[in-house]
Amino acid sequence: MSPNKQSAAKPGGSFVLRLGTLIFTAASILLLAFFIYTYIDPYHPFNPFPPPQPTTAAALSGPTGTSTPTPDPSPTPSLTPIPSDTPLPTAALIPSATAIPFPTATRVVLNTPAPSITSSQQRYIPQAGTPSYLGHSSGCTGLYLAGNITDAEKSPVMLMNVRVTGTLGGEEIYLEALSGSSPQYTASGWEIKLSESLIPSSGSLVVALYEQGGWEPISDSVVFDTFNDCSRNLVVVNFVQE
Repeated sequence: MSPNKQSAAKPGGSFVLRLGTLIFTAASILLLAFFIYTYIDPYHPFNPFPPPQPTTAAALSGPTGTSTPTPDPSPTPSLTPIPSDTPLPTAALIPSATAIPFPTATRVVLNTPAPSITSSQQRYIPQAGTPSYLGHSSGCTGLYLAGNITDAEKSPVMLMNVRVTGTLGGEEIYLEALSGSSPQYTASGWEIKLSESLIPSSGSLVVALYEQGGWEPISDSVVFDTFNDCSRNLVVVNFVQE
């Protein structure tokens, strides 16, 4: 009888043990799920010990927990009102550019008409009585050739090219001057210094007129001599329009 009673009681005890194990396992799973959920969302309504709510400054802070400082606005400069009775300063006026006129040539009064303009159709000849010989105003300081040019109306002719060529003292001579460049003689006066010393010569020097830039003479050629004489160291050759 006893062995059969013991074998009949085993199934009941095993069932209770399995039921307790099942309840414990389910409770463990629920407790684990509760902890996980609490870890993910500590503020859920089933957490009996929720953490304190974050402040507004902490909620607005960046990921590092530090707030970004807001730059102070630049101070607005205050304007001091100008009293109504104080005159305002006037801006300095910049003077406008003043046109500088070209200097006008000094007019030489010779009681003659205005100078005429040269033309290649004009022809000039030596004035009667030239060449003539005088002492130069500077004394015995060299040999000089000078003169003037007038047109048919006896008006001075300006900017004519006077050219002297030849030999003097064994040296080649090629010198030029413009009429009007030596007004100490006349309005169309010109002067060429032939030498620093008095060198005599005979028929080796020739002077003629040319238009500026031209190579063909527009006057007769005048041959002249030079002297070793202080009273004749200036050779004067004047040209007139034919």
